[in-house]
Amino acid sequence: MLGLIIQEISGQQYEHYIADHILGPLGMSRSSTDRAVLETLPVLTGHHAGIEPRPAQFIHVQGALPAGSGLYSTVNDLGRYLMALMNGGEFEGQRVLQAASIEQMWAPAIPLVIIPHDLGGTGKPAHYAMGYFVFDIDGYNYVGHGGEFSTMSSFALIDRENDVAIALLYNTGSLYPYTNQKHYYAMIAGLRLASDLPPSEFGIPRQSDPTINDFVPPRDSVAPLIGAYITASGKRLDIEAGGSEGLHAFLTDGIYPVDFDVDFVNSTNVIMRNIKDAKNGTFVTDRSGNISTIRFDGDLFRRKSESAKALQPFESEQLNISFGLPQDWQLQWTDGGFKASNGPYTLSGRRIGQEFNDWMAANGLTSDRMARGEMRNGYYFQSQMTRDGEGTQTIAMHSNHRGENYLFELTSADGELTYAIISTLNPFLDSLQLP
Repeated sequence: MLGLIIQEISGQQYEHYIADHILGPLGMSRSSTDRAVLETLPVLTGHHAGIEPRPAQFIHVQGALPAGSGLYSTVNDLGRYLMALMNGGEFEGQRVLQAASIEQMWAPAIPLVIIPHDLGGTGKPAHYAMGYFVFDIDGYNYVGHGGEFSTMSSFALIDRENDVAIALLYNTGSLYPYTNQKHYYAMIAGLRLASDLPPSEFGIPRQSDPTINDFVPPRDSVAPLIGAYITASGKRLDIEAGGSEGLHAFLTDGIYPVDFDVDFVNSTNVIMRNIKDAKNGTFVTDRSGNISTIRFDGDLFRRKSESAKALQPFESEQLNISFGLPQDWQLQWTDGGFKASNGPYTLSGRRIGQEFNDWMAANGLTSDRMARGEMRNGYYFQSQMTRDGEGTQTIAMHSNHRGENYLFELTSADGELTYAIISTLNPFLDSLQLP
């Protein structure tokens, strides 16, 4: 809402206002909220927080910009910003705020607990001000705030007593309490070292991680748990052989796919662990004693049933992909993909070397032409529907799964896709299995 207010009052787009009134005057030349500008800079993409974090695609969510999710910057640029704040809103002769505004912005307003005492906090209440947390540690007053966007994180902190500040950027997300506190500890330690002060123990947990356990399941008991599990909203959890205790879990939820090591607490309760999280999960059996569902992180994942028997099954060892199509469809495997047809309809699929936005740009398509994202069968697809000058209509569905980009296209020569979507595309997507 504040971002919208800025746009309404200034008459500028939010990203342009930030560039003209903050980033430009402060000389933050390697910072931007504008995707067009960011694409000209050597922007790091961060990492998905799996067991072994892997590079993520470039993420820029327009609607999240006013909340800070989408401002790309560097520690040097953030240093200029922090110096302006410490100097009453002015840096190198450029004023971006009045000193009175900064004091109002940092005035304690809402009491809260930043870190519980058991996890290294002081036990004293902190406060939320206007976009900043303010708190006292060892007699010194600090102002700061962090950010986390799943594939990257940040924190900026100012020691008002000693007039020093620190910016911390790291290339994965982390909000798990027993790792998040380390970031506080590192920043407080850095600020105290800069002021020749002895180290503080703020941010060091005083209790052990309660999820740690010594239970190891019998190896032959984990095999029945292997399979694909789906929520009603389309999230997918693939349980595979591997991991430290016999299982490896892979969660597909929107554009942030991550994997977990499955740590058993007992025969049915588990902790899903990776570099970012430790999430609780429970395997649930049906009346026959078979594993039917998994309760994981607040969601109920039901075991995925086999593809409908009425479909023709197709499988490619080369592509490591399988799916089903109606009986009246003909299919040919091609170099790197497949092509199936039935009358005026054609369905093709292949791996491509481009992300969705790059593929759209290469094909002269723009995001305002019915582009949308959805979860299907546990895979996240970004889709684009087009019609050429001769009436041929195509729906293209792009998915990034485990670092590989897949493109599936359903085309109708007679300009009508509704029947083919219902009779062919939906069953295809429901039966699709990617590696």
